[in-house]
Parts: sequence; C-alpha cells; structure tokens
Amino acid sequence: MKRILALVCIVLFASACDPGSSNNGNNGNNVNNLPNPCGNVGGASYEYVISDIYVPQSLAEGVGVDYDANGSIDNKLSSLMSLLLSESTEFQINDNLDESIANGTLIVLGRIMAETFTGDPDLSLSLFQGTYTGTYTADILSGSGTFTWDSTSPNVGTLCGRVYGAGMLQAGPGDITLSLPVNDTMTLSLVLHHARMEGIASADGWTDMVIAGAVLPADLKNTIIPNYVDNVNADIIADPVGSQFILDTFDNACSTELAGCAGSPECAADGVITETELQCNSIINTILTPDVTIEGVQYVSFGIRVQAVTADITNL
Repeated sequence: MKRILALVCIVLFASACDPGSSNNGNNGNNVNNLPNPCGNVGGASYEYVISDIYVPQSLAEGVGVDYDANGSIDNKLSSLMSLLLSESTEFQINDNLDESIANGTLIVLGRIMAETFTGDPDLSLSLFQGTYTGTYTADILSGSGTFTWDSTSPNVGTLCGRVYGAGMLQAGPGDITLSLPVNDTMTLSLVLHHARMEGIASADGWTDMVIAGAVLPADLKNTIIPNYVDNVNADIIADPVGSQFILDTFDNACSTELAGCAGSPECAADGVITETELQCNSIINTILTPDVTIEGVQYVSFGIRVQAVTADITNL
C-alpha cells in the first residue's frame, strides 16, 4: 500500500534527466543527442548522489516554490500525502526513503557543469537514475561511492541556472521526465513541469536543496493509479490484518459526488480494491485537485528537500 499512498512522495525522486556530455567542460553535446538548453557553460563536471530526501509534513516548513506569487509556498502534493500517511503508523515515508537510500535500492545521481561555485557563473544541472557499483553500502553516504548512470532510463530535461553569493544555487524552470519504478519489472514516466532547484551547492555536495515542480492531475490519476491496482490487492492478500487501513480507506468508498462514480458496480465492499474505487475516492481526488495555474495550465504543486554528497559516476 505504500506504493499507492506514497507514490509521488517516493518515486518522483528517481529522476531521469539528460546527464550531458563526458567530462570535457562542454555540456552542449549530450547523450542520445538530446537538446541541451544551457549550451556550453564551460568548466568541469561535479558528480553527486542524493544522500537524503525529506518529504515535508506541512506547508509551514517552507519547502517548495511560490508558483502563484502570492507570498506562500506551493506544495500541495507533499503536504496532503504526509497528512494522509499520518493516518496510519504503517506509513513512515521519510524513514522508508532513508532506508532505501542507505541500502542502495534508491539511487538518484546528480551532475553540475560549472566554471566555479563563486562569482555568479552559469551552470547546468541534471538528475538521473543510477546503480551503486561499490562493495560497501556505507560508502554511498560517505561521499566515496562509485555508481553508473542507468542509460535505459528516460533522459529528457536539463535545468539551467547559476550560483551566487555563498554557493546559493538556482536552476530552472524546465521540464523533467521522471522515471517511476512501479515494481521490479515495470517503470512509468511522468513529467514534472516548471521544475526548479534551489539550495546550497559546492564541489563537496548539496545542502537544503529544494526540488519543486508542477504535476498534471491527469498524469497522476489516469497514468499511475491503473498500474497500481494489482499491487494494492497483492498487498491485501499478503497481509490481510495489516491491510485493514487500505480497505477502510478505499473499499466501497466511492464518492457519489464525483462524475461517473455514483452507482458504479466496481464500488463494492468485497475486500478487493478496483481501479474505479481509487479513481472515485474523495481523498485521492482532493489530493489531485489543482492548486496552481502556470501559463494558463492547472497543476498540482510538489516539493521536497534533498541533500547530496560527492559521487564517482564511472560511465559518464
């Protein structure tokens, strides 16, 4: 059940963006001939692995971006997911993320191309999936780990930006194609629009880096939910007692106020969660209701905070 409730909170960070060229200072030539809007920013490449991902518990924490310029941070998806997850002690999103990063099952690599981290230089920044290739997983968090970039994952979107002041980085906006691992054999792709990254960066790592963006509700509702029905029911079968929260939340809980949901035969108290029960659930629909409008398009805002340490990406 963590898959459906913590879906966006976890898998949006397995991002797959264009990693640019090899370490020659020219990131205008990039893998698979993908366009690089930043051009040649010069300098060297700095490689990282994300060592911590934090999903904020409330908007008061200030993690996100003010997309509508009203003076308040926009981060509906994370805050409402955390609220939903708090309904059950089974779901500890940040603890799960910490464990996945530490044991090497969630590897998100980063790369910055820049002349320097002082003096307001231009830069390009990419995130992409990877694999830990070292021997001791403790090296992942120590900054001495070796990794490879996953060349089979989507690679669309490099964020352009700058570093100013005491290593303050700003990158974006831009679109990032995110690789979403459903299970061991299935991967979905989702676009985080108008993505931005803001935080402190140096050759040694990232501190308090915010990754924010805007997600189309239709992408979340119509692309991801149908692919999770089998996984949700498998969880119920595997652990009926521990899955009672799932059944209480979704089984026969279709909202009659949502179009096409009233009287649906797919909404029944039968111990099985159907796609319709997920699509018609009022909690899910509340989470997916747009909260920001950017260039005339409505989105659900999203933001998390990450830290990163140095990494050796051997195939870039």
